[in-house]
Amino acid sequence: MALMWIEGQARDAQRVRVAQGRDRWYNASMTIDRELYGKAYQAYRLAHDAEVEEHGRRTGEISSRDAWQRYSDLVDLCWRLAPRQSQYQRREHMAAWDRYYEAIQRLEAWRRTHGVCS
Repeated sequence: MALMWIEGQARDAQRVRVAQGRDRWYNASMTIDRELYGKAYQAYRLAHDAEVEEHGRRTGEISSRDAWQRYSDLVDLCWRLAPRQSQYQRREHMAAWDRYYEAIQRLEAWRRTHGVCS
């Protein structure tokens, strides 16, 4: 019984060494069947995608496409519900932009006069 346990431990240790890449000669002699690997990877991807989708359903999460659509709809609704600017607010807003552009023009004139390059 003890001998079987020791042999099992030795096999496990060899598997660990191979997995960690310590026995390079063993790994180098292994060939990979590309077609089989591709099929296995595809099966993994399908299973993983299904698992993620199932997890989303279980937790009540939604897909990123649905989340974006909901966000887009919410923004559209907010724009439609937002009150329009009064004539006074619009005039003040445009006056603020005019003051900003005048300040920029004065700054550019000062820069040209003093020869400061940006």
